[in-house]
Amino acid sequence: MSSVCKTLAYLLLLFTTALPCRGDDSACERMTRERVYIVRGTAGYWPAIKGMTERVRRLNYEPVVLLPSQLLLEKDRIVKRRKSGEEQGRVLIIGYSLGADAAALLAQGLGKDGIRVDRLILVEAFNHPVITPNVGYCFNIYETRVSDRFTVFRGTPVGESSPCTELWQVNVDDDPELSREVGSVMGHFTIATSPFVQELLVSQLQ
Repeated sequence: MSSVCKTLAYLLLLFTTALPCRGDDSACERMTRERVYIVRGTAGYWPAIKGMTERVRRLNYEPVVLLPSQLLLEKDRIVKRRKSGEEQGRVLIIGYSLGADAAALLAQGLGKDGIRVDRLILVEAFNHPVITPNVGYCFNIYETRVSDRFTVFRGTPVGESSPCTELWQVNVDDDPELSREVGSVMGHFTIATSPFVQELLVSQLQ
């Protein structure tokens, strides 16, 4: 088994053994539910996003689903809530396709207001996004394919990242075992529907 798959298997083991909070668990009730900002692709496209939000909730996070066009306004709201103390905890962002590039821009905008992004998780970002120094950790999963000449239908590595950011990039095309795990749903329009990929994404929130 490749080192990438061994690492992924370990992360999935951690994920599957984590138990959601029970309603009668007083310790859980005292916890503040951190928001996870989930950014859809073009025109709101993200197949099986319901499964994604359910996985986020099972880990006791609060999913906030957004369109790329909503991020400028949402950035201002996040800044306001953070500065007022209404919103605390970590800043967690997941983006897919156009939403992945938009998520990187959201992180950049938050950095200009002095806000740290703890987790920036990208799926099939198509335009080599730049990861700014206020991002603590970035996970980027993508696949190189023959259709990459069609810019909006491709996945790319990040274009630039700061040494302040811990960066983990996974090119599915480089690992046959991972490709087999993803299986028939491989492709820019379908990779985010894979339960394996979705569970890998939420494991990065920990």
